[in-house]
Amino acid sequence: MAVREEARRVFCGNFPTWLLLIAVPIGYTLIFGYAYLPGSVNHVPIVIQDADQSSMSRALINMYEDAEKFDIVAQPSEEEDLTAAMEKSEAMAGLAIPKNFARDIKRGDVPHVELFIHSVNNVYGNVITTGAWEINRTYQVAVASKLLEAIGMMPSEAMDATYPIRMGTRIIGNPTVAFGPFVLPILAANGTQIALILTVAPLVVLMLERGTWRQRRFSSALVFGSGCVHGVVAFAAFLVSLGIACAVYDIPMYGAWWQIALIGAGFVFFVIGALSFFGSISPMPVVALQLPIFYIMPGILYSGMAWPDYMMTEGAAFYAALVPITYLAVPLRDLMLTGYAPMFWQDFGILVLGGVITRMLAVTFFHLRQRWTLRAERKTACGEVTA
Repeated sequence: MAVREEARRVFCGNFPTWLLLIAVPIGYTLIFGYAYLPGSVNHVPIVIQDADQSSMSRALINMYEDAEKFDIVAQPSEEEDLTAAMEKSEAMAGLAIPKNFARDIKRGDVPHVELFIHSVNNVYGNVITTGAWEINRTYQVAVASKLLEAIGMMPSEAMDATYPIRMGTRIIGNPTVAFGPFVLPILAANGTQIALILTVAPLVVLMLERGTWRQRRFSSALVFGSGCVHGVVAFAAFLVSLGIACAVYDIPMYGAWWQIALIGAGFVFFVIGALSFFGSISPMPVVALQLPIFYIMPGILYSGMAWPDYMMTEGAAFYAALVPITYLAVPLRDLMLTGYAPMFWQDFGILVLGGVITRMLAVTFFHLRQRWTLRAERKTACGEVTA
């Protein structure tokens, strides 16, 4: 009976609850997928100051000009102009080539080229450092090879003498170093929990306000099972969101869908349990909506998605251990990008356990509030009789 009433409210109520449950996670996936569509950061604006004005310094500048990672926006003559352009955010990177750059190379000395990074965004820092290192290494090998060829070495011998070990880079999991595969699945999960906050959070406190529990013999089961229909719809929307991420934005899916579904179901189960708990301690529906925001929403920053958990402070690690998305973010990303999540069953077990514990707490506080309500009614009734 309770499930039928909840289904009626979800699908036939005045407010299209089912539409909200589906639209938020799918909308998150589409909007953020479009934002990360370029895949990786390219065309970083860079200013280059060439104090040497030699053919060798111009060759280095040409390599930056040809690189997809950088766009040269200015070539000032003074270093002060370079730093000024960066301070004004006209450029995110700067390169200062010193005077006597070519002379030092020909003498066998190591010229000092200064790389400037605008640290307003760490993503730029990583891209600039990696891109500049690759260009400078290529330039160094090419110049050294030419110098050795000039003294009589064959080109192949010169290359071996300059760079005796050829080192390749192999990136596992996210070979394109794109941001879409890195964050989009977790943003879909975040959209799911936002949809649940907006729809499920007030359910328990509304049961208390409306006196629904008076009409049910098993109020514990009513609280424990609250939000089950919402959860089924949200879970389906979560899977659809991941399917859209794979189909529309080419996010890889190397893992088994049954594992994705299982960890997603555990996540939804835990989130609804936490929302039921907050509803059981909230004095009114508005508060039931507000409390979970402070608990759940920052979780995406502490989930291990961006900052590794082993680098967190004790306080941050403690908070991360309490939020559902911590046990979804890393295994979901691992499954999708590599096909294997080493902590899958442990994380799934914690999600289920968290959902059970939060529901038990919700039932406990619900019963306490029932007793307080009945006690207050008895006192009121006794006062009226006495009067």
